[in-house]
Amino acid sequence: MRTQDANYADRSKADTGAIATHEGRVAGDGRDEPCSEASARGGAGLPDADGRPRPLLPDRPAPLSQPHGTPGSVVRRITSIVKRLRARLTKTETSEMLRCPWPKPRHAPSLALHFTPTDRLMLAYTGTMAGLALTLHPRSAKYRVLALKHLGVAGGIIGLAALHRSRGGTALSFVRHTYSLVLLGHLHYWGCEMALVLCPRFLDREVIRLDRLVFRKDLHALLPRRFPGYLTRQIMNAAYFSFYPLIAGVFLSTWLWRRDRMEESVFTFSLCMYSHFLFFSLVPVVGPTHLRETLFPEPRPLMERIVKHAVDHGSKDGGALPSSHVAGSVALTGIVGRLFGRRAMRRVGTITSLLSVSTVYTSMHYPIDVVAGLGTGIGMFKIGPSLHNRMLLLSRRPAEVRELPSPPLLKLAHVHRQGMLLSHGTESRPTKRAG
Repeated sequence: MRTQDANYADRSKADTGAIATHEGRVAGDGRDEPCSEASARGGAGLPDADGRPRPLLPDRPAPLSQPHGTPGSVVRRITSIVKRLRARLTKTETSEMLRCPWPKPRHAPSLALHFTPTDRLMLAYTGTMAGLALTLHPRSAKYRVLALKHLGVAGGIIGLAALHRSRGGTALSFVRHTYSLVLLGHLHYWGCEMALVLCPRFLDREVIRLDRLVFRKDLHALLPRRFPGYLTRQIMNAAYFSFYPLIAGVFLSTWLWRRDRMEESVFTFSLCMYSHFLFFSLVPVVGPTHLRETLFPEPRPLMERIVKHAVDHGSKDGGALPSSHVAGSVALTGIVGRLFGRRAMRRVGTITSLLSVSTVYTSMHYPIDVVAGLGTGIGMFKIGPSLHNRMLLLSRRPAEVRELPSPPLLKLAHVHRQGMLLSHGTESRPTKRAG
């Protein structure tokens, strides 16, 4: 029968072979001898100070008895460290590629400006007006000055976009959303100054004939004579002037309570107004303003004097057909109904009705101008949101596209997305019923 010292000696030899095999695997020298049965079972390793065996783990070998200062052992250790580092780096790169199958681009800070749909509309309008002035009348100093004014507005829009991109802030954002409303008066005045850029004369004769053909009477002269009261004149002039407080109230309310729809609303209203200004330069009509002195004698009410002062100093002949006041009021009524509901739309609609009547009563427009303004206002309100979303899609910013009550373009995009999901097999599958 073997003694206990002999058993200890056999186990020590087996453990020494297992340690050498493990070191060979780590160092990569090609040795791949199997471990002994004792070390495979986690048997005893080298004896400790008390003479008792201690367990040996294959991945954490016990220190060897031979010295480690030899050149071969140092090279093996350095090689093993390099291989472990290389394996760890390779594993990290592989996990990164699994998370993101394409390399992350390292873009330099972009200097490109982001123009909103309203910015593009304004740039297109100012560029078109400047082009008309320089193309049709290149030798006229008057039209050169008008072209420079429109180009100056375009430069200001570009500068505002650059300033807003570099600094940001609520104040600059408010200015960026509302500058097209502030410029309405100036650009209307400059547009009326370009009234004869294409047509050699005003077209009031043709409009009066069309008006009599439709209404059979001159309502712009009949209404003031039928209702000549002082209070009626005060109410009608106040209704005509209410167009400007209506613009301020609607868009200030939109900024405070529906800021997410501010850009779309401003774009719709600006599209309505500036398309009329462009039409004024192509089809100039003065309107029945020459009858005001005869139909409204002195003394004039307060609101009539305010309207007269605004018309004499803020407008020029040639902007009567169609009525931009009526068209803008109709567009504002639709915007209010879309954002704030039917009750608010009825209130604004009442103001719009009074304003439409007042434009004829105060001899600012022919009745046919009001009818044309109603039609263009409804049309611009209908196509404005769809055009706004289309311009957002073309600018490759789909996150800004907002779902509208009846957006045909977004419906097509939704159908396209559903088709892509079906083609990739990510459609939702019906769940099985339990039991």
